[in-house]
Amino acid sequence: MADSEAVTSDGKPPGKERKLDTRTTIALILIGLVLIFVFENSRHVSIRFLAPTASVPLWVALLLPLAIGVGIGMLISQRRNKD
Repeated sequence: MADSEAVTSDGKPPGKERKLDTRTTIALILIGLVLIFVFENSRHVSIRFLAPTASVPLWVALLLPLAIGVGIGMLISQRRNKD
C-alpha cells in the first residue's frame, strides 16, 4: 500500500480519527461548562414579561434569550443564503 492509501485499523485515513477526538474533547469540555453554569445559577428568579410573572431558575432566564437569538440568527442566515 502506498502512503497516500494508508488507513487506520477502522478503515479511515490517518488524521480523521484525531479530528474526531478533538471534536469530542471540545464537546465534553463545553458540556462540562454548561453543567457548571446550570448548577451555579440554580436559584429561582421572578421574570415579568408583559403581564404575567413567572418564577424560573436563573439559568433558564439567561439561556432562553440566547436560544431565541440563535434561532433568529439561523433563520436570517438561511434567508440570506437563499438570495
